[in-house]
Amino acid sequence: MHRTHSLQQEMLISLPVRRGGLLALESGAIWFTMDGRDIVLTGGQTFRLEKDATLLVQAFSAARLRLAQPAGSGLIAALRNLAKRVMRKRQGHQPVCVAAHAKA
Repeated sequence: MHRTHSLQQEMLISLPVRRGGLLALESGAIWFTMDGRDIVLTGGQTFRLEKDATLLVQAFSAARLRLAQPAGSGLIAALRNLAKRVMRKRQGHQPVCVAAHAKA
């Protein structure tokens, strides 16, 4: 899964990341902390994520970053999709049949 974020100068974002993901800075400059280390990336640099975390990322200048996360297992993805469907149906107060979505 790939997600792109555009940040304005001094903007802060909270970014949930997974181990094995790749943070690639396409342009600009950003700062974040991971495991007590301050990391600064400038345009064209990348950083391989070593663990699951939530990063607080600040842009020193206007920046564009791309986050490539490793694909989740089929079971995890299926459970997430089911949870999303349940929440949508609960908002509309419609009953949900979970058994219809299960695979043998």
